[in-house]
Parts: sequence; structure tokens; C-alpha cells
Amino acid sequence: MKIVWKYIAVFFIGTTVMQSCTSTVRITVMHPADIAIPADLDSLIIIDRTKTIKTSGKVGNVLEGIITGEPLAGDRNGVNKTLTHAIDILNSNDRMTLVTTQIFEVPNINGTLKYEIPIRSEVIDSLAQKHQADGVLALEYFDSDKVINGNQNSSESFVYTYWRLYYPNDQQIIDEFQLQTYGRRDYSYSTIIPSGYSSIVRAGVESADRYLKRIIPSWYSETRTYYTKGCDELKLARNYIGIMDWEQAKYTLEMGMDQMYSPKILGRLTYNLAIVCEQLDLMQDALDYAYKSAETGNSKAPHLIKILKIRMAEQPLLEEQMKRE
Repeated sequence: MKIVWKYIAVFFIGTTVMQSCTSTVRITVMHPADIAIPADLDSLIIIDRTKTIKTSGKVGNVLEGIITGEPLAGDRNGVNKTLTHAIDILNSNDRMTLVTTQIFEVPNINGTLKYEIPIRSEVIDSLAQKHQADGVLALEYFDSDKVINGNQNSSESFVYTYWRLYYPNDQQIIDEFQLQTYGRRDYSYSTIIPSGYSSIVRAGVESADRYLKRIIPSWYSETRTYYTKGCDELKLARNYIGIMDWEQAKYTLEMGMDQMYSPKILGRLTYNLAIVCEQLDLMQDALDYAYKSAETGNSKAPHLIKILKIRMAEQPLLEEQMKRE
């Protein structure tokens, strides 16, 4: 028994030492969209088609809320927040221009379940020409269901959305996609409306995120692990990486490469250099350093090599998708 505990102690001590030699930095990385859109489709307007015109609609909505436990007007609030979030994304991306923040309403006169029928081309063409937009993004459908799971007080929701991207130039529908997203209450969305609303909002916002990443190259938040100890250069570079001064970090780490360090330390230096070069868009240098780190036996290097290879393979597609005419 004592021997077993001895090995357990050694394992935890080794794990703690390894963890104390590394840290993480959060970075943003652009990845391609799921689909390609025409280069001359680079300006948009937004349509909200989620309102339906039908008899006794208000009574039906109230009854639905009573039966399912959904908050009254929860879907309408969710639609508004979802489209507001889509506006924020479109206003901050480099591929697509949002012509106006105005949301145009085109009610679904056929009823809730008829969103599968696209908006008439003359309506799309008229709106696009009037506002000089190359394309029209439409939220065609939005419906929420409260997650019960045996808990009547749950404020978790599923939201079902249907999106279409219209291309008036060729009278085409470039894309149409249905999503199911999940939301849990989060009071950060509002402190004055019931929490059930915020779970719907969270799910709706997730839907906008996911759909726009489908059609536009987008930035993703990722983490990279780097070494902080082992030699003076690693310790000094740690400070520069922490403030994202990548040029100074690179210079400092390269100074360490001129020293007569052990393979283990050289593996850490080259690993960190791979991370730094990635942030400087020196992708081939980053991959070369990652391979050098792997040659020293660094266990983290193979995973980094995979990441860098994927990113390098994505570059031609990104360049193609970011073209605007």
C-alpha cells in the first residue's frame, strides 16, 4: 500500500510541476465559412419573416404559452435579440457590408408552418433594389419550446430557426438552413424581463452566431499553451506573450536559440516560437519550429503541428471566400 501511495504522490507532483511550467493565451483565429457565396454578394439587408397573419393569432399564442409554459411574447423578444445580434456580427466583419440596420418585416401570410415556401422573388428584388443590396438575409421561422425534464420551473429552452440567403442578381436562394439551438437562463441579457425570456434569447443568439459562421469567414476564440519556465529567455518571453507583444516575444525566444541549452529546453523554445510565429502570420516558420520541437521529443508539438497544418490548408479557401467585387 505504501508503494502505491508513493507512485500516486510522484504522479501528482510531476503533474503539478508540468502545469506550473506552462500557461495559456487566448487568441482569435479566422476559419472559413461552411459554404461559398458569390464574390459580388457583399452587401445585405435583413428581413424578419417570423410574424404570421392568421385569425385568432393572439388567442392561439396565449394558449400555446399556457400549455407549454413559454413566457408570453417570449418568441418575439427572442426574434428581436437574435436579429440585433446578427446586425452586430455583420457590422463587425470584413467580408459583408450591412446596408442598413433597419429590419424589414415581411409577414408570413400563409401561417406558421408555411415558412418552407420562399419569399416571392418580386418582394426580394424590390427590397434589394430600393436599398442597393446585393443579397437578402431572412429569418423565416422562430419557435421556442421550454425544456421541462421533470422540472416545471426550468428556464431552459430550445429554439428552432430557419434562415435563407437570397441572391436577387440571379434570382437564386444561395442557402437555406434549419437550426435547433439551446439556451439556459442568463440574467446578463436583462434584469427586468422574466428569466424564461433570457433562455430563449440565448438560444436565438446562438442561432445567429452559427448561421452567420456558415456563410461568412469568422473569428473564433482559441487557446494556445506555451512554456513559461526553463531558461531566462522563456521567462522573459512569457511577459511579452502575456501582453501579446509577439514581435518582442519572437526576438527574445530567438536569442535563446543561440545558447547551448539541453534538447528539452530547445524543444520548449522552438515550441513557443511556433506559437508566436502563428500569431505573426508566419505560418511556414511556425510549422518549421513545431517540427523542430517535435524532433527534441516535446510531447505537445505533434498536436500543434496538426493545428498549424489545418490552418495552412484553410488559407487558400479563406482568401477565396474573402474576395469582394
